[in-house]
Amino acid sequence: MNKNQLIILWIGIIIFVLVSINPPQKSYPNTPIHRTDNEPIVEIIGAGEVDGVKLLSRWSIIIVLTGGLIYTFKDKRPKTEQNNK
Repeated sequence: MNKNQLIILWIGIIIFVLVSINPPQKSYPNTPIHRTDNEPIVEIIGAGEVDGVKLLSRWSIIIVLTGGLIYTFKDKRPKTEQNNK
């Protein structure tokens, strides 16, 4: 693996992690929130389910693009020429 391929791999890993930190949430119809107790508002805002289909599709796109770029930036010379230099 050459230098360009390593750079692309690490950029792909960083993007993969950033997408995983903030996964897509399932959306629900806009309904007012009725609070009957004194729960902190942070719990209400943070509540939600991860949309697994969207997350897997984003992961798949990242993996395919990263793999394609790594393949694109591979050395074009045969190994015998690389060893002679």
